[in-house]
Amino acid sequence: MKISKYILIGLTAAFSFSCEKDLEQVNQNQIGSDQYWQTEEDLADGVTGIYNRLLRDGAYMRTLPSLQDGRGDDITSASPWTIYPLTAKFTVQADYDVLQWPWRDFYDLIDKANSVLYYAPEIEFEDQDYKDRQVGQAYFLRALAYFTLINNYEQVPLVLEPALSRDEYYPETATPEETWAQIESDLLNAKELLPETYVGVSGADNGQLGRATWGAATGLLGKVYMFQEKWSDAEEVLGEVIESGVYSLVPDYADNFTMNNENNSESLFEIQFGNFGTDGNWVGASTSNWRQGCAINFNYGIGAFGGYTDLDISEWIYEEYQQERCVDGTLDPRMYTTIVSYEEEYDTYTDGRSNTIFETNPWESGVLSTDEIYIGKYTYARIPGYTIESDGILGASTINYRVMRYAEVLLLYAEALNELGNTNAAYPYIQEVRDRANLPDLATEMPNMTQAEMREQLAHERALELAVEGIRFFDIQRWGWLYDSEKLEELRAHDSEFDTWTEGNEYLPIPQVELDVNSNLSPNSSN
Repeated sequence: MKISKYILIGLTAAFSFSCEKDLEQVNQNQIGSDQYWQTEEDLADGVTGIYNRLLRDGAYMRTLPSLQDGRGDDITSASPWTIYPLTAKFTVQADYDVLQWPWRDFYDLIDKANSVLYYAPEIEFEDQDYKDRQVGQAYFLRALAYFTLINNYEQVPLVLEPALSRDEYYPETATPEETWAQIESDLLNAKELLPETYVGVSGADNGQLGRATWGAATGLLGKVYMFQEKWSDAEEVLGEVIESGVYSLVPDYADNFTMNNENNSESLFEIQFGNFGTDGNWVGASTSNWRQGCAINFNYGIGAFGGYTDLDISEWIYEEYQQERCVDGTLDPRMYTTIVSYEEEYDTYTDGRSNTIFETNPWESGVLSTDEIYIGKYTYARIPGYTIESDGILGASTINYRVMRYAEVLLLYAEALNELGNTNAAYPYIQEVRDRANLPDLATEMPNMTQAEMREQLAHERALELAVEGIRFFDIQRWGWLYDSEKLEELRAHDSEFDTWTEGNEYLPIPQVELDVNSNLSPNSSN
């Protein structure tokens, strides 16, 4: 039984600590806002409602990770559902309905956060720290939503208060500079209001894992600075996370991508999935018997074992993992977690790696060909006890989606140091990540790298550590590789889907239905 979900996302009057208890949801639309936002319980329930939106189909449940991963060179699209190959080839049109799902769900999240922030000042709490934590979570989640929207849609409306009149239903598009500034502001507020941990706090949230923390806000703020090339600011705040001593890498890389050892010492923030009901949390609104599960494993999973194989691992990333062997001569263990492939040498290893997936050897039986490679991360392929993806129940994966890990903090910090000209100082932070993979000492293997050489090395390190985590494409984007002719040719060699990229089409188009109903909304470069 899965009992590690301490924050059961849903509009519920209280958090449950048992997977057998149904979520009792409150429909805030049934009563007026002036009646609802009265007590500290109302505000706490409102915050829970913000988290709820992270589990929607357009958010982390399925669609967003697939649309983000599909545009990277570590993933190729093999889906008969045209949204994924069209997005991967940067040719998707604005009238494709799936493009609206992330827009819809993240603006729904923003609306919930705005309500919490708007009404919070008028609500009295017996414990000010408890109130601060509610407000801090709303700031963090709104920042995460805008960070997701601006990176995917280029320019978006900046809505900061609930719409109280019809005139406010049609916001104007903000400049990217305005949106980035608001994200920073929200995260700075969250950083000041959120605790390092909920263990020992006073209030109903005492001991609840999965809520946004100081580390989540500070780590994401550092990433926001990196995306804007604010190297000094990034070095400062990422350094705070490192120096805090709150976070550390877990010994086993694979523990970051199973339902075991979730919310561990490496996790800054992750999406809390479970299997609590019978209704799938797909396109529509949530129900009182909402499952609250994830379906990424079906999009990424192997067709012969209940998956859809909508997305495949690329040959390039498969070969990239094999560029360097561990100090004991074995393959990089991160490859075993990230990629399902037949490797004859796995059967000679004594560290638990083998050619068994789903309790069988499909290459030996001829179910799979030895020249095929698949995505392993966020699937059940190597998790003991499963013979097909998530027992074949759609939207029932209970594997939490990791939004940000400490490993990325270390690599971003090393990158910031390098960009500031402190290249030699970057080595130890990269090596901390490499040490877990049992890779040789980088300072010995490649000493005294130039700034440009270190940039290339960091790109390699990030690709291997963070593959299939919705990160690779945004690295490509922020580094300007699409507009560097030499780098663009490399990307096309990695993944032929980049052959059809044209200038500006790296973004998802603003959904046509949104442009049709809101004349104040501007199209982006992909429209």
